[in-house]
Amino acid sequence: MKKLISLISIFVCAFAVFSCSDDEMTNPYAKESQVTIDSTDVFFQAAPAEGTISVSIPSGIYKVETTAHWCSATYSGNTIYVTVEQNAEKSSRVCRVRIYASEDDYKEVTVQQMGLIFQVEGLSGDINSDDNSNRFAYKYRSNSETTIETVGDFFTAELTEDSLIVTLQENTTGKIRTGYINYVVGGQPGTIKVQQYDYEKDVLGEYTLYYGTSGTSTADCVLQRDDEGAYSLKFDGGVIPISVTSMELNGAKIQLSNREVIGNWTYNTTTTENAILLLWYLSGSSIYRSNTAFTLSATSALDEESGVLTWTFDEFFSSGNTCYRFSVVNTTAKTYATYTAIIQSWIYPDRLVKK
Repeated sequence: MKKLISLISIFVCAFAVFSCSDDEMTNPYAKESQVTIDSTDVFFQAAPAEGTISVSIPSGIYKVETTAHWCSATYSGNTIYVTVEQNAEKSSRVCRVRIYASEDDYKEVTVQQMGLIFQVEGLSGDINSDDNSNRFAYKYRSNSETTIETVGDFFTAELTEDSLIVTLQENTTGKIRTGYINYVVGGQPGTIKVQQYDYEKDVLGEYTLYYGTSGTSTADCVLQRDDEGAYSLKFDGGVIPISVTSMELNGAKIQLSNREVIGNWTYNTTTTENAILLLWYLSGSSIYRSNTAFTLSATSALDEESGVLTWTFDEFFSSGNTCYRFSVVNTTAKTYATYTAIIQSWIYPDRLVKK
């Protein structure tokens, strides 16, 4: 009998222990929230905007708060009103709105806002036009308020519902014309450069060579290109072949090669059949004829306001010796070693400036 009572006691105690353990192990957060999200409208473009969240809470909304400064929320009844500021970045961003039924009972709703979008289809950089009157229409897409203004009197630009339209007048100035389309998207500025020129008319053509110790002596020449694409500088006496590294308006180089036979050259009334181009350099106080294949180069730069293109001669040869002059000399049997006279010389070549 005692043994039976003991067994019953053990069973009762075990039941009591397991019952207590079950109560103590209950997850206090497992209780169902009183907040029910009925609908959301909180996906925004980059522009400032407002959206709503509708909820059901038996006891009503206790409070709302947001996790980012650019997003705010207020409520009235069972509706939360969400407001986002302008997103001035290209990347999208995320915020959470917390809706409380009580201090320890809330649910979160994610708010998403896109980054700035300003896409002009078919335009990867600047707008470049030849000298003819032209009209360009580019499809564009923006997700924020967009405004434009133009700088330059030779073209107009306008935004329609889905297009950027640029209209250019014919360029008869003989110079390169540069303007700008300044745009603002969602408060953020940007610029599109507009250039109008014809390489044959506005880059090639008549130039003034400036030379001398003060760069004030001048000689007229023509930068030209033949049908095979070969470039040269044509002076009154003859033609000097040159190479042009690219067709860019800024940073291209004209290069003159030393000891290059340039053919006939007329100086005063004398024509030299075997004229040669000779580069001289200054080392210390001495002037030397170059005995290696030095090149003398000029680098291009465009004055966008005046449209004038200038090629400025580099100060040094590749060896580091200072350029002193380039000369056309009368040679014997087309050789460098023997020459009879300097028939034309430009001392301290400074720059070529488009007329």
